[in-house]
Amino acid sequence: MGLIDLKHLFAAGDSTKLRSWANPYGRKRCKCDNKGKKPEQWCGCKRYYHEPQARWGYDSYHDCWVYGHTYYELTAYSFNHSFELPLVILLADNNRHDSVLGTFATHKGRDVLGLPIQVASFDDASDAMGFYRLAYERWHTSLIIPVNERNKGHFTYEPPIALTEKGTPICPGNRPMTYWGHCPDRQRLKWRCPKVAGSRAERKKPCACQTSCSPSPYGRVVYTYSQSNYGLFTPIPRDSALWTQHYDHCGCVERSHKRKKYDFLLSQTRTADRERWFLRVMLAAICQHLDAWYALAQRDQTEQASSP
Repeated sequence: MGLIDLKHLFAAGDSTKLRSWANPYGRKRCKCDNKGKKPEQWCGCKRYYHEPQARWGYDSYHDCWVYGHTYYELTAYSFNHSFELPLVILLADNNRHDSVLGTFATHKGRDVLGLPIQVASFDDASDAMGFYRLAYERWHTSLIIPVNERNKGHFTYEPPIALTEKGTPICPGNRPMTYWGHCPDRQRLKWRCPKVAGSRAERKKPCACQTSCSPSPYGRVVYTYSQSNYGLFTPIPRDSALWTQHYDHCGCVERSHKRKKYDFLLSQTRTADRERWFLRVMLAAICQHLDAWYALAQRDQTEQASSP
């Protein structure tokens, strides 16, 4: 029907919390009387747990802890129409991080289901180097992820003045810093203060910023990034017009979550057990596709009726 374009398949991913109806403290099996006692004095007898797969997880949007499951979805979107449909759905432990779930959902879409996802958009929680490397080297998928604030440079002292033509940073004392190797885990180059780590002649030279720079005996350390850092040097140039256009569609997955939780009443569901949750989520996703089919049929009928 053309609602999901497999030749130009774009997707956005994000998670939401599903609160379980089960009691996180379980139900007593014994007849011990704990009334009037402090929690540390309660009996340690075995309890029934209606949903042992449920976990505690932090909901950053509502700023609270939730006992239940995490629902993660890849939602398909297109530049040619406004339909936004569930593409890959999964339920996981509530304490899983979005960077882990995003990687697994993309693996499920690409390797298991064989979906040719060309561009995938995520929020800054998925800003992880391993995710970039998998996407570019294995799946050949372009990722649209804003830089996480905690991954940006936080300078305690004055940053370098500039870079030379070869990429060597110039310290505030107007001296080129000393190269100290490559960090393969973060794909960055390490540079140290020339006053501490430079040659014997460099160490003997007076430094204009010695009193205002780091007092550490190891000296000031600065990092620069090479072209192999896929998080900064993306196939779709970061903050370009096309990058922004894709990132503007990243909210489609949140609208899909809202559709299920509020329009199809998943947030009011009093159920336990992950299999039952998955069944209800799957039915809600199917209803979203049916609504899109119906809307497309209504639009086609309107266009045919208005055409001469």
